[in-house]
Amino acid sequence: MKFRIKTTALVLTCTVLLVGLFSCQKESVSIETPAIVIPDTITTLILIRHAETFGSASNPNLSTAGETRANELVTELENITLDVVFSTIFKRTNQTASPIAKDRSLTIENYDHTELEAFVDSTMAIYRGETVLVVGHSGTTPDILNILLDSTVYSDIPETEYDNMYTFSVDQYGKTDVVHQKYGK
Repeated sequence: MKFRIKTTALVLTCTVLLVGLFSCQKESVSIETPAIVIPDTITTLILIRHAETFGSASNPNLSTAGETRANELVTELENITLDVVFSTIFKRTNQTASPIAKDRSLTIENYDHTELEAFVDSTMAIYRGETVLVVGHSGTTPDILNILLDSTVYSDIPETEYDNMYTFSVDQYGKTDVVHQKYGK
């Protein structure tokens, strides 16, 4: 009997509370939901070292083989839409970038090879969702990749190798991918 009285009292108390709760004036409730990410296209940086050079001067021109490789880059990337082409101020990088920039009617933009972190930060902010070609050097090309990946995975390209192409991609969620391939003859 005591159990039945306690149960009845509990049911009555709950009923009174529920009636009181639901009879109160309703207020508009704003629920904050996480922002919906609207996909941008993938941001892509194609990174290459300059083509073969002639001689060992501090600012050499491309050799005949280097000119051939620079022209082969146009064919290699013929199905890729480029939004901007970057090069350091040196003749060898500008001469490597020149054929593809001319083919695409793009102006070669120079970047400071001594300020790579600033270059990467500004490029990723300004050219989000676009495709960027970066012509660099045996040391700067892997350094840019390491900055992009926040790693130390890539080391200097051997001085005898001019055919490495790295395609770095990042999507709107921060998922990255790097494809390494060889190009030219």
